[in-house]
Amino acid sequence: MSAEKQEMHLAYIERIGAAHQALRAAQSELREAVEAAHAAGHTWDVIATALSASASPSTDTFDDIPTIDDVVQTVLGIDHKTGPPDHQDSVAGLQ
Repeated sequence: MSAEKQEMHLAYIERIGAAHQALRAAQSELREAVEAAHAAGHTWDVIATALSASASPSTDTFDDIPTIDDVVQTVLGIDHKTGPPDHQDSVAGLQ
């Protein structure tokens, strides 16, 4: 593989890493904002409206936010039940 192509591939991996960090930071900020709003006296209904949630806000625990593993498996088209097409247990070796 040429050096130029290797750099291009590395740029994709770096972009994934940056997006993952941004996602985690956004999840943390959202959780803190919700906790602060509730501690300040806002009801779960008001918070849910702000989140445009249709589920019961008193039971929403942010479990609907996908994990990075779920995102990677979705992007790669891996079925959770059958596993990846080449029967690998991990996607870590796809660099």
